[in-house]
Amino acid sequence: MSVPAIANEMRRPPASDAVKRAAWAWTTFWQEQDVNSRCLANSHPDVRRILDGHWARFGASLPPNSQVLDIGCGAGIVGRVLLGARGDLRVTGVDVARITPSSDPRLCVLSETAMEELPFEDQHFDAAVSQFGFEYGSVARSAEEVARVLAPGAPFSFIIHHASSPIVRDDRIRDRGLRAVLGQRVEQAFLMGQQTELDRELESVRRGEPADAIIDQVASALRSRLGVNCAQCAWAGSIPRS
Repeated sequence: MSVPAIANEMRRPPASDAVKRAAWAWTTFWQEQDVNSRCLANSHPDVRRILDGHWARFGASLPPNSQVLDIGCGAGIVGRVLLGARGDLRVTGVDVARITPSSDPRLCVLSETAMEELPFEDQHFDAAVSQFGFEYGSVARSAEEVARVLAPGAPFSFIIHHASSPIVRDDRIRDRGLRAVLGQRVEQAFLMGQQTELDRELESVRRGEPADAIIDQVASALRSRLGVNCAQCAWAGSIPRS
């Protein structure tokens, strides 16, 4: 049975709200990228060269006609590098986002497919890869699924963001800030039209997460909805901007 047929026949449980939000966010992101995007637009060319070399060597090391799973495949750049090294491979990419299908018959991209619920039979793949994708899902659940769909002894290679890397550090700060500024206390003050209380809650958020300008942006949007010029707010202009 072909991979698309397997995917179509699987009955997945309804996606949670968190998964739906993640899918929407990643779909929006990839719609802004081109087909060669690697999420590395501002990186040094040597970084891209090193990554391509790694995947070319990994692809060359696989047995003939291997079926390869690409987790969090995005635009499919890793699959194309693998196929450039070994034309006999068959690569299946999965991504929670809605991704444009590949025109290469050797590269199948399954959109809106969570890595935590892979629609494949047990031991279906001979290898697995991921570049800056695996760590964005539920690592424990995804690991179980990857182990299930890989053949015994199959190699895998995941390149992920280090837990102490700047991108992870900054994303954690942003996530905390967004969760706070969109939290229940801010929401209640906004929905009730309580400008003074809203200012108080936003100032509290700002003190807790002072390093991310997106808090200022969201707060300004909330205040403008209430018809208040944010230049009047006590916290306006006090948040560092990137």
